Amino acid sequence: MRHKLIGQLNSLRRLAAAVALLLVASAGAAGAPALKAGVFEPPRQAPDFSLASSTGRELKISDYRGKVVVLNFWTTWCGPCREMEPHFEKIAAQFARETNVQFYAVNCDDDETLVAPYLSEEKAKTAVLFSDGLDRFLRVDSFPTTVILDRTGKIAFRMDGFDPDTIEKSLNEAITRTLH
Repeated sequence: MRHKLIGQLNSLRRLAAAVALLLVASAGAAGAPALKAGVFEPPRQAPDFSLASSTGRELKISDYRGKVVVLNFWTTWCGPCREMEPHFEKIAAQFARETNVQFYAVNCDDDETLVAPYLSEEKAKTAVLFSDGLDRFLRVDSFPTTVILDRTGKIAFRMDGFDPDTIEKSLNEAITRTLH
């Protein structure tokens, strides 16, 4: 019974966060520039947000100001997301010594209980966060989608989908450009 109640409270918390994000998004969406896949955009401020990790820790994006943050939005049911993950992990490993870059896989499943078995099966190495409505706020409507936030928290790069032949080069260049 307690587990069910906690699950319902978590669902209500996520619903409230999503409603708040949608209200903010609808207030500013009219003049927002459209983002194009795989290109640098004039930086615009990402909202300050907090996301729960798959380990229960909470990440607040403002705590990462001064660092480049790479977010890969995915779902457990997405075939291309499964194909993207090894590339994302390889890129994260290439930047492992760079203390000013953080990598997160942001899960967008409606049912978070699907994530733990998926992670156990896939042996993913990238830290996983739950989107809690951030995907809707950023208008992520295809998976995978990768967003890079610069050191000030502004969206510097976005890629909807991916090409397995060019993803590593594209993201390496985007991260390097955002760092410098």
